Amino acid sequence: MWASLRELRTALGARRFWAVILKLALAASAGLVIIVAAMTAMVLLLPFAMIAALVVYLRVRRAMRSANRSRRNGHVIDGEYTVVEIR
Repeated sequence: MWASLRELRTALGARRFWAVILKLALAASAGLVIIVAAMTAMVLLLPFAMIAALVVYLRVRRAMRSANRSRRNGHVIDGEYTVVEIR
């Protein structure tokens, strides 16, 4: 079922065997580098994203509070309406 390394070396030839092993090692190291870079970027950028979200939340909250206050001061005209024709 599974071939041993010696059987693979004999079947593929020594040169080709080591070429395959080298390619697998390079692919594994490239994958590891990508994973480490992604994790590093996440650790560095996540605090900035959280701070930006907090700033946006506070600004929207302040704008909504201000809009609610201006509504109470009479700057908004409320009215009633009646539907004349139903489509």
